[in-house]
Amino acid sequence: MGKQSLQILPTDDEHGRLLKAQLNQGIQEHWWETRPIDISGTEPPFTPVIECLTDMRVAAQRLWAGQPNELAPWLEEFVVAAKHWESYTRLRAEIGALAPDRLYYVTRHRLRAEADLWKVKNGAKGRAAPPAANQGDKGKVAGGEWLGEKTLPPSLFPSVVLPPPPDKGDPKWDEKRAEQFAKRCPRLNGKSGPSVEVGDGTFEKLLKARVHQGLLQLRWYWTGGRGAGPDEYSLRCDCLDDTALALVELLGPEPKELAPWLEELLVDAKEFERHTQLRVEAGALRPSRLNQVTRTRLKIEAELWKVKNAK
Repeated sequence: MGKQSLQILPTDDEHGRLLKAQLNQGIQEHWWETRPIDISGTEPPFTPVIECLTDMRVAAQRLWAGQPNELAPWLEEFVVAAKHWESYTRLRAEIGALAPDRLYYVTRHRLRAEADLWKVKNGAKGRAAPPAANQGDKGKVAGGEWLGEKTLPPSLFPSVVLPPPPDKGDPKWDEKRAEQFAKRCPRLNGKSGPSVEVGDGTFEKLLKARVHQGLLQLRWYWTGGRGAGPDEYSLRCDCLDDTALALVELLGPEPKELAPWLEELLVDAKEFERHTQLRVEAGALRPSRLNQVTRTRLKIEAELWKVKNAK
């Protein structure tokens, strides 16, 4: 990226110019990120470079939609860059300099880039999308409850949640809470997760591998793993969001299979939201972190609602 510069063509409209400018900013940002890395001090924020690659990939897909010969070389370079960061992250994780969730995060995004490249090279759109949702309102909630500034928006699925937590003073609180999670969410805990089958094509394998990386990351959190630094909340939100998107693409034509997966992800998102809210109320986190986690919970709820209300 960067050796073959972008050019604004006379045929480019305003949208095309904006996309090329966006892509150019990403190229410059990534160039700076690939300069020699100082590992002597505090680990720098980790997510920006992966977010940069993701943003560039999306911009390229929009810019060259319907032009696979133009788009494929760019996607190939994004895969090369993702592999570079995956290799770097793996080395850092193996020596204990980075937490395992960093590696799961980077690997998921590398698989996502490879899936996009595969679709372009094979002229495929991936798996079919879920059926269109029924627009009928099955229970109106007052607008103020949804758009309040100091209150969390309600859940359309109040029963999709973990049981009440153990007493705060219980010395085995974490262990017992993890047991509650394992019992409520067997799919996320590996008891009935996705498996590669004989008839699976390349695209299905990429999606299942991406889901698997997401599950490894979530299990790490539930078995005592704790993120550190400015990326902790972004990494977990990204994991929930990306795993949900991969499952929708993988199981979209099979709503009865998809719904239980989304329910379990919603359980995890709600527990993460509850934990974050407690920390915000204690003054240990900025309120914006709770906004970030709640956005993630709402996105998963929206996907689950579409599945449960499909025509």
